[in-house]
Amino acid sequence: MRDKAGLAILFLMPLTMIIIMALIQDGPFRDYQQAEIKVLVLDQDRDECSKAIYQGLGQAGIFKVTEAEYSKSDINTIREEVKKGTYKVGVIIPPGTSLMLQTHIRRDIGRAFGELTNGISEEAKDSLFAGIQVIYDPALQASFKKSVQLALDKILDGYQASQSIKIISQHLSQYFPNGNQFNIDTRRFIQLDQKSAMPELEGLSLNSVQHNVPAWTIFGIFFIVLPLAGSIIKEREDGSTLRLRTIPGTSLVVMIGKVLAYLLITLVQFVLMMLAGVFLMPQLGLPPLT
Repeated sequence: MRDKAGLAILFLMPLTMIIIMALIQDGPFRDYQQAEIKVLVLDQDRDECSKAIYQGLGQAGIFKVTEAEYSKSDINTIREEVKKGTYKVGVIIPPGTSLMLQTHIRRDIGRAFGELTNGISEEAKDSLFAGIQVIYDPALQASFKKSVQLALDKILDGYQASQSIKIISQHLSQYFPNGNQFNIDTRRFIQLDQKSAMPELEGLSLNSVQHNVPAWTIFGIFFIVLPLAGSIIKEREDGSTLRLRTIPGTSLVVMIGKVLAYLLITLVQFVLMMLAGVFLMPQLGLPPLT
C-alpha cells in the first residue's frame, strides 16, 4: 500500500487500455452493425428482370443501390468505380437477360404441355444463357459477399418462379371456356416468425464499450497478482517474512490479510471502471456502458 506509483498503475493501466481499445474498435463495430453496402448496378437489359433485381436489392435493407448511367457506362466503368472504393459491389445485367429467361421458361413449359419445340436449334438453345456479373471490392468481407450472393439468388429465383407461374396460367387458361383466366395465388403462405431467446435483450447490440470495459477490468483484476507476488518476494528478501513467523499464529493469517487488502483494491478498481464506462465514455464520443 505504500507504493503509491504501483497503486496508481493498477487503476490507470486498465482505464487507459479501455479508452484506447474502445476508441480503436468503435469504427469497426459501427460499420458491422450499421452495415450498408454500396452497390452500383449497370442495367443493360432494360426489362423486367433487371427491374426486379434493382427493386429487390433496394428492399433488402442492407444495400444502397445506385443505377449507373446507361449511355455512359460499361463493364470497365463499373470495375473502375469498385476498384476506387466508391462502391463495394458492381452488378452488370447483360442485354437480353429477361428475353433469355422467358424463352427458356416458355420452351420448357411448352414441352411439358406437349407442344412442339423444333423451332429452336440446339445451337440456339446453347446460346440462351446469360450471366449476371458481380464485381467485388477486394477489401469487402466474405460475409458481405455472401449476403450479396444470397440476395441475388433469392431475387432471381423469385422472378423465375413468378414468370413460370405466369406462363403456366396462360397455358391452363386455354382449357377454360368463355376466355376465363386461370390465376394462381403467388402469396407466401408460410411466414417466418422470428423471436429472440431473451426478449428482454431484444434490440440491444454489442458495442466497443460493452466489449472492452468488462474485458480490461478483468485483466486489471488478474494483473493485481504481480504486485502481490512482488511484495511476498520482497518480504522474503529483506527478512520480513522471517520476523513475521516469530509472531504467534500461522502464516495463513498473514497471507489472508494480504489477499483481503488486494481484494479491496480490486473491488474499488471494478467500481471505478464501471463508472468510467457509464459516465466517461460518452464524453469521448463513445456509447455508454449499458
